[in-house]
Formats: sequence, C-alpha cells, structure tokens
Amino acid sequence: MNLPLKAIQYFDATARFGSYSQAAKFLCVSHGAVLAQVQKLEAYLGVKLFVRHKGRIVLSEAGLHLSRATAPAFQMIGAAVQELKAVKRQTLVLSTIPSLAAHFLLPNIHEFHAVCPEVDLELHYCINGQYHPGSHFVLDYHDKGLPESPDTYLLFSGASVPVCGNGLKQARERGDWVFEDGMLLHDSDKNYWQQWFTHNRPHQAVDCGKGAVYSDFNLLHTAVLCNNGIALCPYVLLYEDLNQGRLHLLSVEKGNTERCYRLTVGEKSGGEAQDQMKEWLLNLAAARRNAAEDYLDSFRSSMCV
Repeated sequence: MNLPLKAIQYFDATARFGSYSQAAKFLCVSHGAVLAQVQKLEAYLGVKLFVRHKGRIVLSEAGLHLSRATAPAFQMIGAAVQELKAVKRQTLVLSTIPSLAAHFLLPNIHEFHAVCPEVDLELHYCINGQYHPGSHFVLDYHDKGLPESPDTYLLFSGASVPVCGNGLKQARERGDWVFEDGMLLHDSDKNYWQQWFTHNRPHQAVDCGKGAVYSDFNLLHTAVLCNNGIALCPYVLLYEDLNQGRLHLLSVEKGNTERCYRLTVGEKSGGEAQDQMKEWLLNLAAARRNAAEDYLDSFRSSMCV
C-alpha cells in the first residue's frame, strides 16, 4: 500500500498548529502547498479532515481519529532521529594552559565549529604540567626546545619581546618616558628581564630587581594593557594585540628564545574528528607564526628608515 506520506506529514503539522499558515511556516513551504497536500489526503481517504468553525479550521471527527495516530508517530520518528544524531556526535577533550586558551584557542574556536559542527569540545586548564585524564590534546609550552616525540608538534615560538600599552607609547612619543627608565613588569621571575638585558644590551645599566611580579601571564597581560609598565611578552602569542594596536613593540630584540608552545596528542580515540582538530590547530598556528614574523620584519624595517 503506497501511503501519501508527504500529505500525512502536512496534515499532521496543520493539525498540530490548527492553521494552514502556521503549518506552512513550520514546513518552510507556501500556504497553498499545505492546503493542496491536505486536500490530496482528503481525496485519498474520501473524508473531510478539517471543518471551519468560527472563522478557523478545526479537526473533523475523521481528522481527530487520524491525528491520534499521526501525532505520536511523528514524535517517535523525531526522537529516533535525535538519538541517531546524538550517537554521531563526538566529543574531543582538550587541556590547555590559560595563556594559550585566552590568546590562541578561544578567539578562533568558532572557526573549528563551523568546519566540524558535529564535534563537541570539552576544555580544561593544564596547570603545572597536570592535564585532564583522557585528553585528546594538550596545549602547553616547553622551555628547552621541542622534545623529540612523534606525538608532539610545534605550535610557535615562545620568544618574548618588550611591549607596552597605548598610554606608555604616547608618553614615550612625548618624551615623558624612555625605555631606560625601567617600569619593568615581571612574569613569575625577575631573571627574565636580567637575562634579556645581559644578552641584548650588556652595557646598559638597569635595575631589574624593581617592578611588580605577576604569577599568572594573563594578569601580566592585563597590567601591560593598563599601562602599569613594560613587559617581556611572547610576540607570536600576542600577535593580535600588536596587530590591532592594543600593545606596541619597544624592540625586536628577543629573550627566552628556547621556549616553544607545543601541541601533544594524548588519548587517540577521537578518530576522524581528532585528525581534523589536529590539522586545524597546526594550520592555525602556522598562520599565526607567519603573520607575527611578518609583523616583526615590518617593525624592524621601519626602525631602519
């Protein structure tokens, strides 16, 4: 028996909303298309399914009888479809240090969702080398170059350069402040600035023991934006701040050059979704690397003019 399934679907929507127009909106078709399908079903059954009452359509006795069968049937079909879609969805677990989460991953994650909308992500902080059990990916840094491992990939360099906020840039341009005045901000350890001056400006006397110490990089980042001082910050990680003019380079001389940000593949149970995520992360990192190096080259050229 060849049932007019399309006509039954249109009837069910009309019965549910009590309106041809509302059913048409729900089905994304015209009012006339719904009416035609209902009339087709009425002709097939040889009965009227709707009658008019006080200016609106209501189910006839025959229509009510049919609706009692179609409504739960379509609800069951809808539930089955959702269950199958839920089975198809995958979840990838990522552990990431806060700085990579804030300045690299989260500002761009919508791009991955656009490419792989069926993949859900579960994000956890990775702190002091401790990451969430079962993580498919770990995003962190290493201070002695990239370890040799088939499951570890370079994201980008963690080398740092001196930067300041808009307020200090303007003060410097007015001549109210110079680099040598200090106002140094420190990321966990005051040795980084001392090492930077020793390597890049060994004959310049600056007291690196002064200035506030921030135990969290995101606190340091906020302090620089608020013009509390100057800091050594990884230029690739903060490329968007530099490119958008929120932070400003004071020098292209680098420090902490052995640090690198890395991607490590952990639990290998993510299948195709995990492969897609890895490719997306590495491509995103490569684009960030290239853009940041071009920015540094442009700044270096402008200093030579």
